[in-house]
Amino acid sequence: MSQINNTAESFCQKLQNISDEQLKRDYLNRLEWTEIIAQALPLLDDEAQALRVVRFALEIDLCLGAKLAGAVKPQLQNTTVDWLISTGVSQELLVRLLGMTRDAAIPYLCEVLNDEDNEDDCVLLNSAAKSLAEIGTEAAVTALTQVMNDEQKNDFGYYLSEASWQAALALENINSESAKRALVQWYIELLGWIDFRSYAAEMLSKIATPEIVPELLKIVEDDGCDDRVQANIDIVLSAIDLKASITTQQPDRSNEDELDKRSSQPDLITLQQLLNAKTNQFVSAQ
Repeated sequence: MSQINNTAESFCQKLQNISDEQLKRDYLNRLEWTEIIAQALPLLDDEAQALRVVRFALEIDLCLGAKLAGAVKPQLQNTTVDWLISTGVSQELLVRLLGMTRDAAIPYLCEVLNDEDNEDDCVLLNSAAKSLAEIGTEAAVTALTQVMNDEQKNDFGYYLSEASWQAALALENINSESAKRALVQWYIELLGWIDFRSYAAEMLSKIATPEIVPELLKIVEDDGCDDRVQANIDIVLSAIDLKASITTQQPDRSNEDELDKRSSQPDLITLQQLLNAKTNQFVSAQ
């Protein structure tokens, strides 16, 4: 067990004998104790003592208080996050502080993103979305995905709300499969938008996984798929093909993903053939 965990356990054992003034002066006011206390809070069985620590931390320093508010046991976090929200600081500062907590802050951050009065406040929306990304849990991914895909805010194909855009940017900073899946669907949707198709193609090219191919096939098979959309799909296809080729040259037979990449080759070929056929039709029509 690490030294910090040993010290955290020791802090838990003696906390009830530490006076309020001593707690604030000798522990919460000293930077070297911050991580130790953060490690100790989820170990505390005495909920009153855990709440005492967070209450005094919020009095001393809001950043410290926010960090510790997110460190207590989950059943206490509604209380500690409510304390943080009730501090009366500006909304922009508050949403940044909430990014240091955990899932209990998600409802408030979603309220900020969904409030129509904030639609023109790019800085506030960006801060709220970033804070959800910093929380980074599956609940945060779900919340950001819902904001990103909100049909009431967006007229898909014509208008994209600032909140949805900021939610998408925040999801790009979360390293999880659920975030990636949500973004892939989002980028594929954007391929049909004049203002966003180049960006969508660029981001899909960075992901470049074979799982994208069936969705791209659906678009190319659509008679309404114009040459500009096809051109962007071709960019994505080239990236997927290049990534698959590199992997094939350096195979790892113990990696199941390698089998998935190889099994995707028929779809890649079909997609390329469709793109070529549609390109030829377009050229012939000129």
